[in-house]
Amino acid sequence: MGQRCQGNWRDDLSNNTTMKSYTKLGAVLLLSLTALSSRADDLFQLFWRGTYYTKNDTGHIVAVAFTEQDFVNKVAQDNGLDPSTLVFVYRPNRRDTVVVRASTGQFVADVIQMEYSFTDIVNPTGAVTVRHALLFDEYHQTALGSFFGLEVVTRGASGNIVNDSLSGTVLYSKPDVGIVYGAKIWTGGRINDTTGTCEIGRGWFRLCVLHSAVWQNYTERTSLFYGTVVSQT
Repeated sequence: MGQRCQGNWRDDLSNNTTMKSYTKLGAVLLLSLTALSSRADDLFQLFWRGTYYTKNDTGHIVAVAFTEQDFVNKVAQDNGLDPSTLVFVYRPNRRDTVVVRASTGQFVADVIQMEYSFTDIVNPTGAVTVRHALLFDEYHQTALGSFFGLEVVTRGASGNIVNDSLSGTVLYSKPDVGIVYGAKIWTGGRINDTTGTCEIGRGWFRLCVLHSAVWQNYTERTSLFYGTVVSQT
């Protein structure tokens, strides 16, 4: 049993059965996405203080101090945003670092991920973890380096994260631009996520799930451009 997309959408949309199918499918998607959109991210401000080493124009090695603000400034420049409105955060549920809007927690851009390859040594209560993790970004297929450190999580009665304390050392490099980095990192206070959206997926497969009303308006506008999926043997 295969599937094909029947392309005569004007005839399809005039068929009452087809319209009912769209309605049912839209209702299922809307309910599912509404449930997902109610889940906010746990975000904690992340401090990243270190030094990178590279060569200057004369070929001499130079050491340059850098902080999390350098990540924020780059994201702001790439997206035409005011850096003072952004903040660098750690997301414990995703084991990654991103830049978000400071006022709402809205996702803006990925920076470095630690979730793909790691070793965790966890205590009996699950509250304390010693971790070694490889570091990745969106621009390189291979690991850039690694993180080593400690994560202490405080949870509420329902299992929700009340506080997350991550601290440790990162050592990594970008051979394509000839830079070696070393830094101490640690989390600070929570950044509240009030966007009513959640992000699903990684990299190019990222889907931003919108508030239900926005999604409903979007589907109403776009459904006319798609044919009906029908079965064939």
